[in-house]
Amino acid sequence: MKNQNYVSPYLFHFVGRTEKSDRAKFELLLKILTDQQLRHTPFEKDGSRYGYSSVLDCDGEWKGSILTEKQGPDGNKPLFDNIVCFADIPLESLMLHMSKYSQFGLSFEKGFLSERGVRPVMYFPHWKSIPGLSIHGRDAAQRLDTLLKQLFENESDGDKQLRRTVLLDLMAFIKPFDVSKSEDDIDNYYMEREWRSVGYVSFSLTNVQQVLVPSPYQSELLQRFPALSDRIVDP
Repeated sequence: MKNQNYVSPYLFHFVGRTEKSDRAKFELLLKILTDQQLRHTPFEKDGSRYGYSSVLDCDGEWKGSILTEKQGPDGNKPLFDNIVCFADIPLESLMLHMSKYSQFGLSFEKGFLSERGVRPVMYFPHWKSIPGLSIHGRDAAQRLDTLLKQLFENESDGDKQLRRTVLLDLMAFIKPFDVSKSEDDIDNYYMEREWRSVGYVSFSLTNVQQVLVPSPYQSELLQRFPALSDRIVDP
């Protein structure tokens, strides 16, 4: 018996946020269902499992920022290249999230995804106008950056392994967000209750619990994937 309605038994992954047309978003959804793999573009199927080589190989110097989630000399590269994100939001409450991302998506059971390394992020709230909160958000992220700088300065095998662990098991699951932003702000990520994976997630069609796709595309989806007929949901 379900005793709450504020979290979901499923996690939702939406596709095509940066695509300009619904057709492009739908084509991306079809590609994901065909490949049976979730991954961050531009990585291809059977390519790098994690896509993290750039963040681990920084020429002995940490050039990233936990707070901005960017790296590199110019600070314009993603901190982690292959993050796959999911939202822990009940189906009936997805409207706000879909307005920021897309109406095309898939859902999977939490247990299935957690067995594949998907887990909740740790949110780091920060206030741009209040920099001095020592145990919260901004200062905590800066102290973590200082820790990473120290780890990157030492090239011993033990430090390399520790660096890898800290990056992939801790840093990759930190999500900063600006508390001052309204809930409908496109950059207010806290409303997602995000889970994520570092690296791609493979699945079979039997693992898909729901396929969210607008009605104009449902018949075409059925033609391509008739086995999903009982799991199509009109957002």
